[in-house]
Amino acid sequence: MRIRYYNLRNIRRLAHIFLILLSISAFLFACRDKDEDAPEPSFVNEWQDAPGYVRVYLSGAHTFVITADNTLWGRGRSFNNDPKTNEKGYYKIAQDVLQVTSDGNSLFYLKTDKSVWGTPNYLTKPIQTQPIEKVLDNARSVQAGVRYVAIVKEDNTVWAMGINTNGQFGDGTSDYNARRPLTQIASGVHSVAAGYNTLYLLKTDSTLWSAGGNNYDKLGYASESDQKRFKQFAEDVIQVKARYNTILFIKKDRSAWSFGANVNGSLGIGNREQPAPGPIKVAEQVLHVFPHGATSLLLKTDHSLWAAGGSSPDAPAEYEHLLAPDSFTPLNDRINIVANGEQSIRIAMMRNGAWYISGENEEREIAPSDEPFIADWQEMILPD
Repeated sequence: MRIRYYNLRNIRRLAHIFLILLSISAFLFACRDKDEDAPEPSFVNEWQDAPGYVRVYLSGAHTFVITADNTLWGRGRSFNNDPKTNEKGYYKIAQDVLQVTSDGNSLFYLKTDKSVWGTPNYLTKPIQTQPIEKVLDNARSVQAGVRYVAIVKEDNTVWAMGINTNGQFGDGTSDYNARRPLTQIASGVHSVAAGYNTLYLLKTDSTLWSAGGNNYDKLGYASESDQKRFKQFAEDVIQVKARYNTILFIKKDRSAWSFGANVNGSLGIGNREQPAPGPIKVAEQVLHVFPHGATSLLLKTDHSLWAAGGSSPDAPAEYEHLLAPDSFTPLNDRINIVANGEQSIRIAMMRNGAWYISGENEEREIAPSDEPFIADWQEMILPD
């Protein structure tokens, strides 16, 4: 009996060990690296959702900064004459903010509780004088186009409001009603990129879709007119960005592709001619993309920064370090992340953990000085 009891005890021990090993295996399986085939977060989601970092967003004649404590600050045209603007040139907008987006006249931001707030009336008034309203809850990201906004919720649905001039909402309609209410326009979407009048959906299956205006062939496929329904034009995509009429995206193999307006060579295809409709491969080993009508940027996996577009014999000398040839060429190295605007020539970059900025300063969007252009890279003046 004693021997049998001893064996039974051993059996129980072995059973316990087996259960422990099974639990460890399940834990390790759950903690494995993400499937490389799954869509990665876009730059805005990935960067803006990282608390503890200073985040920078450039739009029109404004610079927006989210400090490490998630306080949102703004500087530039709308805030210069406000008595609440501090001596550094910053106006405190809101707290508990993860992400901000703007078209220069409107402002929307995502808070830590996943609610989206903004100025949905699209008034041509200074941003801080417009009423801030709660737009919706349970959001993952928000992107502003020109007088419209698209929001991705946690359930992967997309909601839009504002003008739908060229059918960019993809619901078969178009209108100029800036007061159009918030409406669900898509589902199964991981992230969006809002262009001037064209909207891009990166779906959870890594397919890329577009709807809206077709000037500059920016739908991503051949079309003789604007399209009011979303249509797929690429696959295996993990990131997409649009600024006005220039679009860049990254595929799973880390190749970068561009399409849209090429007026200044910002597509990086080696010339300034308008290419045939459809994306063109322009680089490999790319971590993030930053399109711009003048100079587009790529951040590669080795954290080198590459630029294309804008270079011209007629360009002022102070612009030279912000412009590039018509193919992507190295601009800087050891870069953590980048921000660039859609209208003005202004670039901010974090290098070795510190933010540097250069470019147009006509509205004091870089520094509280009367210098219209900051020609050298200078460490950013950040809010307290």
